Amino acid sequence: MNTELTPNAEQDDLLNKATTALRKTSVPDGPPRDLVDAVVSMLENRPVTDAPILPASRNWTMIKRTSFAATAVLIIAFVLAFVSGNGKAIALADVIENVKKTQTLSFRAETSQPNPKDKGKPLVRVIERSIKGSRMRTTDSTGDIRINHMNKGIAITLQPAKNRATIILDNPQQKKQPIDEVVELLKKLRQENVNMLGKKEIDKQKAEGFLAHEIGPAGRKWEIEVWVDVKTGLPITIEQRMGKRRAMLDGFVWNEELDDSLFSLTAPEGYKVTTINKAAQ
Repeated sequence: MNTELTPNAEQDDLLNKATTALRKTSVPDGPPRDLVDAVVSMLENRPVTDAPILPASRNWTMIKRTSFAATAVLIIAFVLAFVSGNGKAIALADVIENVKKTQTLSFRAETSQPNPKDKGKPLVRVIERSIKGSRMRTTDSTGDIRINHMNKGIAITLQPAKNRATIILDNPQQKKQPIDEVVELLKKLRQENVNMLGKKEIDKQKAEGFLAHEIGPAGRKWEIEVWVDVKTGLPITIEQRMGKRRAMLDGFVWNEELDDSLFSLTAPEGYKVTTINKAAQ
């Protein structure tokens, strides 16, 4: 019995081996940059020659190959545009870097969640927050104020309605800064699950939108939607949704001067002060 493979069988066998090897190989995020550059350079610098007269059948084959090459060039051009800053991943990376460089920030946050006592009326909480370096001031809708100095591990809570103040001593949070909260939200916009929402105008600002969705713990689906100022590359709104729970951050004011008195750890005159030392516990 002749076990020698025919030319077609040899090609099929080689193709099967190659396919099996590819299946076992992890897929990279994209083609290596040096490979892309080399292909583009080759296409741009190839010599121009007079086309020979070909038989009709071979001419059709060349047409198909030329169409394939043209398609490849378009794909490469798309990849280059994607990695050079026009794609969503690069844009999001730029936004995150812009936020990290922020010196001061003020914004409003509104959260809502189901009310176990009244299903028709959700529980809504609104806060206003100001950040300056490692210092953060949060004003609740009740009027209560909390001021944190993360690098010192000191916080003070003020209750103007009761003339009470509570000073909390804790361990310094040297590695975590208030702005990290916004950065972590933006990092949830992962490259593989982000959809572009196009552009629109928000408060006379041209904005570009991003939407990410993912299945979280216990199979719960969450979404995060961010609209970014095209001019500054900084967020205008950030909204996170999970079922009937919602958190909206808006009213962003970036890098404007904030008076140091907003972050004072001294209780107003006439307040009853209580001190809690968590660091000693």
